[in-house]
Amino acid sequence: LTSQSYGAASNVIKSKDKVVFLFFGAIRENKGLEILIEAVNMLPQSLKGQYVVRICGYTSKWDYYMDRINDVDNFELNIKYVQNKDVANVFQSSDYLVLPYRDVSQSGPLSISYNYNVPVIASDHDGFREFINNGINGFLFKNADANSLKGVLQKIIEGKVDYGAIKFSQQKFVEDNLNTGVIAEKYAQAFKHIIKQNDK
Repeated sequence: LTSQSYGAASNVIKSKDKVVFLFFGAIRENKGLEILIEAVNMLPQSLKGQYVVRICGYTSKWDYYMDRINDVDNFELNIKYVQNKDVANVFQSSDYLVLPYRDVSQSGPLSISYNYNVPVIASDHDGFREFINNGINGFLFKNADANSLKGVLQKIIEGKVDYGAIKFSQQKFVEDNLNTGVIAEKYAQAFKHIIKQNDK
């Protein structure tokens, strides 16, 4: 994984009175969007207005997901392909990226999020644990468990998380592990190790 940039954002307006949770990318069955919707449906009514879930992506089966939303006021719906020129603004105006995936091969949104220093909430897969230290630079929840995700969302909305510390730790992780110089050095060390093994 390398952090993936879509350039600098322009005219970013970030909500100061709401936590913005982002779901981004093609909406397919393995992405688990219905898990996020179910988790939001379970949040206490007393938290309404203190958060919004921004869904940015396309599916031809949107009715399937729309039917599962209890209160559309908790959502900002952009059910369409997102143009490359808009990606930076979408991420930098969000507080967290949510990846409720049922399985992981690779995640473009994860690499974009790390580039723009947007902390990630993800299902507890090996592919995510490699990049997310739970409670330090992001959050993990039990795979396919809406109640577990709801607990993470509620803790964040209620202000029980040091957001600045989470962002700092994520940025440090990127500097230490994902910049191109570090990756090149890791590849070089790996090749040296292989060569030494072959020389024996």
